[in-house]
Amino acid sequence: MTDSSMAMPPETPRQRYGYLPANLMTVLEATGEDTMLRLVAACGGTRLHLGRPPRDGGRLAAAVGEEAARAIYHRFAAASIIHIDVPVMSSLLARHRVHRILAMRAAGATVAEVARQFGMTERGVYAACARAKQGAPGKSGLPA
Repeated sequence: MTDSSMAMPPETPRQRYGYLPANLMTVLEATGEDTMLRLVAACGGTRLHLGRPPRDGGRLAAAVGEEAARAIYHRFAAASIIHIDVPVMSSLLARHRVHRILAMRAAGATVAEVARQFGMTERGVYAACARAKQGAPGKSGLPA
C-alpha cells in the first residue's frame, strides 16, 4: 500500500467539535471555524435577528466582520430563517482556548505572555499545559 492509500479520512465536524447545533454547522459551512468561534465567543447565549442584511456597527458585523456577516445572513435568509439562537458552547471555547495556549507556547511565547494574552495567571497557564500534556479530560477542555 502507498502512503496516500493509508491516509486517514478527513476529520468530520462531529469528530472535531463534538455536538454542534444545526445553526452553528450552518455558520461553520458558510464562513469557517474562526468565524464560528468568534460568533460563539461574542454572541453566545443570545438571539441574533437576521431580518435585514447586516450593517456596519451591527452586532453580527461587530462579532465576525462585515464579509462573514453577509455570508451568514445570506445562508440563513435562503432558508427563510430570520433569527438564530447562538449557544454558549463553553466546552468548545475551552478546548479552543487550550489549543491556542499550547500553540503560543510551542511558538516560543513565554508563560507570562500567554497569561497576559488570555487574562489568566501564570499558574493557570502552567496548569492548562500540564493537563493537556497528561491528556486529562475536564478542566483542560481536551477530549478524553
